[in-house]
Amino acid sequence: MPPMPYAMEIGMVFSLLDDYVEEQARMLQLLIDLRTPGIDLLSQTQAFGAPSVQALPNDPVSHIESDWFGYPPVPPGQPPSTSQPPFDPTNPQQTGWWTRWNGDAAGITRETLVRALEVALGVPHHPDDLSPVPNRCFRLQFIWTCGAPFFQGWVSWIWDEDDPMQGVVTVTFTTPGNGHPLYATPRRPANAALPPNDYEDPAWTVGNYGMWIIGENQTEVLRPHHKHFKGLGVGVLPDWPNAFVHTFGGVTVIAPAEIDGGVLRAGRTWY
Repeated sequence: MPPMPYAMEIGMVFSLLDDYVEEQARMLQLLIDLRTPGIDLLSQTQAFGAPSVQALPNDPVSHIESDWFGYPPVPPGQPPSTSQPPFDPTNPQQTGWWTRWNGDAAGITRETLVRALEVALGVPHHPDDLSPVPNRCFRLQFIWTCGAPFFQGWVSWIWDEDDPMQGVVTVTFTTPGNGHPLYATPRRPANAALPPNDYEDPAWTVGNYGMWIIGENQTEVLRPHHKHFKGLGVGVLPDWPNAFVHTFGGVTVIAPAEIDGGVLRAGRTWY
């Protein structure tokens, strides 16, 4: 996942997962893997352990294990961790990089994927059934949004009443912040690095893949116990607890670059 400059993102890993689950056979195998006790969610399931995923910068598998799930690092050559340290209420530690939250992110992710695949394949929820028979293949898409107090998974779907084989299942993970600041407006800050080629300000592309951010051009913030709003212009939101945020200045539409959590216009191929 990217460094979360926007409140809602897709990014590189979810783009790959989107592409992987476009085939019914892969979806079915992933569901069976996730239902099978003892199979690790990431390193031993084909979708996440694919060579094309491993070859990406910073190894997304290790990134998700440590930053999403809070698995402790292990010395080189040792088997990977498959669980996070037990919770100590006398010394509470956040899970991975999720600010001020501790919980079973791996378990929530696993169950969310299971439920989404069951809807997409049209199979009942029988966790012990390792031979499910699908009767459809809805398209799956994955989205991540931050700013919630805890980690959750959401599954929603829609299909064409005239053609029940045509449907879309949307998986949304809502998480706390990850310690990186959010952009104050849809636009990249003026002092950010040169915009990547796939960043569009304003957005105009219409293609097979895309993600647009719609918001206002300016932001001002009122801190607790202060009398006046502080204008931010185009920058990042400060980490001020309980601040009041006001946006104004006209609505704009931006297509974020993939590095900022958007999606490539041509998609990203899993294999």
